[in-house]
Amino acid sequence: MSNKYKVYHDIDARCLGQQDVIGMTTTACAMNWPTLSQIGLPVVICEEAGEVMEAQSLCTLFPSVEHAIFIGDPFQLRPQVKEPALSLETELGAHYRLDESLMERMMLPSTASTLPISSSRLNIQRRMHPEIADIMRPTLYPYLEDHESTHDRDAGPVMADRVWWLDHQAPEDVEMVVGLVEHLVNTNEYDFKDITILPPYNGQLAAFKERLSSTCSLWLSEKDRESLNGDGLLDPEEIHLGGKTGVQISTMLELATIDNFQGEESRTIILSTVQSNPEGRVGFLARPKSHQRGMQSRKRRVLHRHAASDCGRSIR
Repeated sequence: MSNKYKVYHDIDARCLGQQDVIGMTTTACAMNWPTLSQIGLPVVICEEAGEVMEAQSLCTLFPSVEHAIFIGDPFQLRPQVKEPALSLETELGAHYRLDESLMERMMLPSTASTLPISSSRLNIQRRMHPEIADIMRPTLYPYLEDHESTHDRDAGPVMADRVWWLDHQAPEDVEMVVGLVEHLVNTNEYDFKDITILPPYNGQLAAFKERLSSTCSLWLSEKDRESLNGDGLLDPEEIHLGGKTGVQISTMLELATIDNFQGEESRTIILSTVQSNPEGRVGFLARPKSHQRGMQSRKRRVLHRHAASDCGRSIR
């Protein structure tokens, strides 16, 4: 360690040591581990722990830690790995378990000889209207209770039903989804900012972006922009597309892949599962139920889902 770096290191440690609360990402925690371990932190709180890789979680467990609090839902979306072949969904990935969080491994051990760690559960949800929560209650969260505030969320005067499933046999549903968006906005009951379109694939995300870019301002998350750019589906001048500024946010419609919508919510979600095909391939819905839970639990008032029931019959 150079003398200059040591001086900066000591200054940072002295300043941080005088604070009551220190907040940072797990990545920053790993990068600043020598400084943070010098402070002697007794308590660590890790938020969204079910979406953090175990290696990143372990970086938060300093030698001085007396109480580690991990908050999250191991039944929701897992941590993301850039190489799909190394995910738990594959035979190879099952050996490495890179996208299994420390929280999931401790609460839901994969071996019968390992006892689960004790945990506390929040039973009351404050996001979804009860009719939407009912979709997941029978199989995913049977203990889930609705806070009284969720009963007051009206579905709006436009749609007759709060949860609306569109069964179609068309090979592409971009135009149907765009037509629904235009219908909702033209009623003057919705702004673009009230609507989020969730497709599961980058190709479908790019199709929506191209179709809607001339209709309204779009917001894409940084992760989605990087992913589209990596797949060659985003022009270089569009890399910074959709920064959420105070001026534009009132007219922005959000586009996001389901994986990158983690932790977000929206008044109205239009879920495009892009399943219709002659071969009956299920595609995305064959992935673990954690992805289905994630895409069904993010809406507050209204859910519209576009899919082909013929393809869905093969789901187990």
